[in-house]
Amino acid sequence: MHNWRFWVITGIDYSGKTTILRAIGRRGIPSLHWSDLRDVSWINPILERPYEIVFEMGPMTRASFLLLVASTMYEYALKNNIKLIDSYWYRFYVKEKLFGLSDLTILETLFKLPKPEAVFYVNITPEEALKRSRGNYTPYETYGKDPIEFLRFQRDLDKELSKLLENLDLNIIYLDGSRKINELVNQLLRIIR
Repeated sequence: MHNWRFWVITGIDYSGKTTILRAIGRRGIPSLHWSDLRDVSWINPILERPYEIVFEMGPMTRASFLLLVASTMYEYALKNNIKLIDSYWYRFYVKEKLFGLSDLTILETLFKLPKPEAVFYVNITPEEALKRSRGNYTPYETYGKDPIEFLRFQRDLDKELSKLLENLDLNIIYLDGSRKINELVNQLLRIIR
């Protein structure tokens, strides 16, 4: 039996999750973003161009691939005693549900992965997310190229992600994403330590 405990940080796109995650890492708390899995040699080729490759996959392959990424993320975090994980599998699942491109019965295997101590949910408005994106969002962050489609997707993501976390009976700690990064990092550190 291991004593490993972990936390998750999530929210809509451009809410500042990755910035907070990196700042926490610089303060000595091991953290993990899905792109860090590029260090895993056998998954690296797909993660080099994820948006191109995933959108070419069929529903079963796509769901199986995302399940592979999420379970690899969990095992990597466990092995390396990571304390804070960016979004874990929660955003993957919700985005796949919204896009309707994955076989959800396969993806629901994700529900069996261990739960974190708590989920930090970084709250910002979709309008602020659009401003932070500077119009450079990916196909995995919008229903279409028009900014209105980005805003619509982010509203749906916020609603469905909040609902999923509540349905999973997780301890959710809401963070004000408009606050300074150092303030948010200090708040997280007080809880994690």
